[in-house]
Amino acid sequence: MKNDYSRVCIINSAYALFNYLLISTPNEIEDTFFFFSTGIPESCRNYFSKQSEFIPPAKNKIIGEFKEVYTRFFIRWRYPFIRKAEFWGMTCAPWSAEILGNKNSINLVEEGGEYNDITETPRKFQKIRQFLHGKLYNNTRNFSDNKVYKKIYITGQNPNAPIMKLNNIVLFNIKSQWNTNEKRKNIIYKAFNITEEDQKALSKCKSILLTQTLAEDKLITIEEEIELYRNLVKDTDKTSLCIKTHPREYMKNYKEIFPESVIFEKKIPMQLLVLCFNTEQLECAYTVFSTALRSFKNINDKIKLVFLGTEIHPELEKRYGKVIL
Repeated sequence: MKNDYSRVCIINSAYALFNYLLISTPNEIEDTFFFFSTGIPESCRNYFSKQSEFIPPAKNKIIGEFKEVYTRFFIRWRYPFIRKAEFWGMTCAPWSAEILGNKNSINLVEEGGEYNDITETPRKFQKIRQFLHGKLYNNTRNFSDNKVYKKIYITGQNPNAPIMKLNNIVLFNIKSQWNTNEKRKNIIYKAFNITEEDQKALSKCKSILLTQTLAEDKLITIEEEIELYRNLVKDTDKTSLCIKTHPREYMKNYKEIFPESVIFEKKIPMQLLVLCFNTEQLECAYTVFSTALRSFKNINDKIKLVFLGTEIHPELEKRYGKVIL
């Protein structure tokens, strides 16, 4: 690890990390020290191991809070470059308040959601806790606070969101950014462990099925879930079908269910997966009710989207309400 970095990125979302890499130059990525936690895939943690620290989950609340307070007062002694570094990432990631302290602002990177201001319920001894942890403790969702957020980098997928009225918004287009720098693209491929074999397999696919954790969450039986998928893609050429599994799935063996199809199980952001396909290659994307399907339309406006919705089964609608694309 080198001794000096001009950037510090505090992040706990694979999608937010992807966006950070996407809006940064290769030199800026090299000049970034990362604080990762469990939301970051292991492949990314390994790739940036020489320029990062991993924040493990706390064994209990008392130990966790002790480590947070220790971090608050000693992090600048351990990593002196933090005193002058520019901060990027997420204010809701572990240790973000403690690393930022009381005087620093941060460049917020899109992690998902609509970005509406949320007023957190004050915790007991709030002022004391803010002294011990930092001013952002339990107050990380007030996006209109320009003193905290230097710039807010978002894709602007929801033009009606209140955040779009702020003057510190920086809009970026995922597809445009992806195509502007080949070296950066290769860094992202390596970080998320997308191999040439993966790219070759995906290049044969013309349709994709996004699976979910309906059986794992005990909403419907595993037989019912499999039957939903089979009906969804019954008229699709299975040899050119990609099955993108959900990261939390463990009950279904898709190699047995769709033996002719490409099964993609790596934990990567959906937006990155879309970019792994050749331009305009995909003709159709299927799901029961995963809103991740929106990512395809945002990058390829010609793709056909097949979205069943929660109304397909009473237990799904009971749990999630009416979900539309």
